[in-house]
Amino acid sequence: MRINKVAVAVATLLVSTAAWSHGFVMDPPARALLCKNVSQALPGYAGELNKGCGNIQYEPQSLEAPKGYPADGPKDGQIASANQTRGGEMDATGMNRWVKTDISAGKHQFKWFFTAPHPTTKYEYFITKNNWNPNQPLTRASFETKPFCTIQENGGRPGVGASVVHTCDVPEREGYQEILAVWTVNDTSNAFYNVIDVEFAGHNSGDSDVTPPDNNPTPPNDDTTPPDNNPTPPDNGGDGAHAAPVIHLLQDHIVVQKMPHSAGYAINASATTGAEKFKWEVVENYGPFQLQEKQAAPTYRKLEGKTLHTVRAWVRADITGKAKYRLTVSNSHGESVKYVTVEVKDSNNGGTQPGVADFTPGKVYKIGDKVSYKGQTYRCLNNHTGAAHWNPEEAHSLWQKTA
Repeated sequence: MRINKVAVAVATLLVSTAAWSHGFVMDPPARALLCKNVSQALPGYAGELNKGCGNIQYEPQSLEAPKGYPADGPKDGQIASANQTRGGEMDATGMNRWVKTDISAGKHQFKWFFTAPHPTTKYEYFITKNNWNPNQPLTRASFETKPFCTIQENGGRPGVGASVVHTCDVPEREGYQEILAVWTVNDTSNAFYNVIDVEFAGHNSGDSDVTPPDNNPTPPNDDTTPPDNNPTPPDNGGDGAHAAPVIHLLQDHIVVQKMPHSAGYAINASATTGAEKFKWEVVENYGPFQLQEKQAAPTYRKLEGKTLHTVRAWVRADITGKAKYRLTVSNSHGESVKYVTVEVKDSNNGGTQPGVADFTPGKVYKIGDKVSYKGQTYRCLNNHTGAAHWNPEEAHSLWQKTA
């Protein structure tokens, strides 16, 4: 499961006024937040939600445990649930157990929402090691020992609501990873622990779907191999028998604006089922449009691999136009094909309303600023620096469509 990078509006999620209810990461959305039916607070929200979360869905701000991580804090195996504060459902494992948010290495903002602010000592952000195993319990050994970002507050108190934004440099990773955001308060013995499920391009080398090389292959005619006393029963043609893979694309038409520098945009087919091999190709307009396995990697016309369910559509600087990408997914029973169109538009052409400038990634926006995006006018809700993955159509905590 996976979602595009989103910013979730949560001003109406004040579901409890208990003194121990405090705060959570709203963007990128924490695991517990995505357990809540956010569409009630965010009309038109169409992203996936986590299921089977237990009581924490009513208290996403309540993941509180002793401060002092990693020396202290929640127990290994109970990090995501903060010592099972509202039950152990948050500690469930698996590659596809939780909704993921697209992310890439580099500068990213992390936004907090507070229901009962505390004087604060610091905020810290830890990330899993590139070879962590998503199918195993989450432990300290899963994470890097040092945070990739630390914000010292020295007793400062955040405001109520969406009042704190941190800009952090996210390190390079591949595939499914976890970010652990820790808010250490200054006036109690506790801290708040938020796990954020994120997805980089490429694949996680600790993923059990990646088959390691067989360093001890069985020799031919090995007489020591015991007979199979439990042979697989014959296939009687049940549901799904001998089925070709089924491709599920997150988007099949990606529209972006012309940039003064080359850029990459994720093409995500992680929900595809039954795949044994992925092959990606640029079939129209190769040259200004190419393929990358991950950020900063070389570019190609074709990429393929057993677990290569997500790639980057690389686009040359200062160009407009369209390209068509083909994904072929195969297994021993057949193959399936789908196409993705990537379209680059000139930000100066179309959609601009009188007196309202087009949305521009990299530009600093302040509360009340108005922009035009895909023919609609949006008003800025929070100060931030614009980014392609935080466009007004998707970043609902940053932008509001005007009437």
